Amino acid sequence: MNLYVKVGALVILSALSFAFVVLTFSEIPFFKAKKKRLIVYLKEAGGLSKGSEVRVLGIKKGRVEEVSLEGNRVKVLVLLDEDVKLYKNARVEVRTLGLMGDKYLYIYPGEPQYGVLEGVITSNKSVSSMDELFSEVSLLVREVRGLILENRRQINSIVKNLN
Repeated sequence: MNLYVKVGALVILSALSFAFVVLTFSEIPFFKAKKKRLIVYLKEAGGLSKGSEVRVLGIKKGRVEEVSLEGNRVKVLVLLDEDVKLYKNARVEVRTLGLMGDKYLYIYPGEPQYGVLEGVITSNKSVSSMDELFSEVSLLVREVRGLILENRRQINSIVKNLN
């Protein structure tokens, strides 16, 4: 084969490979599963933002498209894989992914005997943040410290008896 033909074939193959990778990993929906829209109402967003993951039973099945305030609750527009079946007793909660605190939407799909969900989930569960966790632990430490100080003599005698 001619050198020019080999170089041309290599360039075309490289361009096609690059185009495949870009289309696969980008937001262009050529090779992606079909999506359906779902509206979720929450008491509070708890750090959830546009682009956050949506997981169904722990498996990534969508993303948050929009988070907005509607009256005294948070409206979350979700793009979910079309193959996910949700039922009327489905539950939603905002969870934390890892130690860095990235938030994602966790969906428990519910049971089939309750009937198919029509596209709106309302969650009454509050979001617990790391700040709340730290304040609870701090309160617990203060209470334990108080109990130890109040019962110091009894604790000392117990330790002596153990020795």
